[in-house]
Amino acid sequence: WLGRFHPQKGLLELPDIVTRIVRANPNATGIVIGGGDKRLQETFVSEIQKKHIDGNIKLLGTIVDRALITRYLRESKVFLMTSTYESYGQVSLEAMKQGVPVVAYDLPPYEPLAAGMITVPILRNDLFADTVLQLLQNKTYYRQNAMKAYKHSKNFSWNMVGKEIYELLMQPQLGNGNPE
Repeated sequence: WLGRFHPQKGLLELPDIVTRIVRANPNATGIVIGGGDKRLQETFVSEIQKKHIDGNIKLLGTIVDRALITRYLRESKVFLMTSTYESYGQVSLEAMKQGVPVVAYDLPPYEPLAAGMITVPILRNDLFADTVLQLLQNKTYYRQNAMKAYKHSKNFSWNMVGKEIYELLMQPQLGNGNPE
């Protein structure tokens, strides 16, 4: 998991999802990279302790070294995107570019990324955990989704985004034709 600690990022869904995964795979471990809202972080830590999964989740805090973040993503098996609100899903795309399957809630902003992700209905943590377990237990399913994520991520780059924005800005204004 990677992101800023904010209620819309679904951080507090992670303990429930991981608990379900650990029931089936007690040795499963994950990392959480990020920071932000200190009260949310305290609640998160309290939840993982209450659920006795503090040995399964390592909180690494905020990391600004892009190479280190990329290394953590590349070494991951699955990226869990628990956001309940997103504007785009940049971190999911970063994971996909490393060939890591992404499991996320089904949100409208993920439409451009959806072909490379696995989505489940919002707050269906049972399905979320089942999907993660299927990836971890079925090597063929895993390889298919890792390749799908990687191939789909190739459709995106900062240069392409910049070009799209530039083209939008250069279009004539609608209405009277005069920019405001």
